[in-house]
Amino acid sequence: EAQYQTIHHDAVYETRAVCNNCGTVFNNQTEVNSHMLNGTCESYSTKPVEVSPAWDETVTTGYKCSGCPATK
Repeated sequence: EAQYQTIHHDAVYETRAVCNNCGTVFNNQTEVNSHMLNGTCESYSTKPVEVSPAWDETVTTGYKCSGCPATK
């Protein structure tokens, strides 16, 4: 019988520029500049933004015989 363990991975956050008007999240300063010049938005701030959600991973840690105490 396979033996399993659940490993939890936390969410990953990065500080990104976010438009204060429409909430657009930017990856770099060029995107910020373009957005501010071409739209009705006038300001932004930097905030932590989730770039990868938390998740659980199930991994096989080994095997155990169902009829005796042997393990592998």
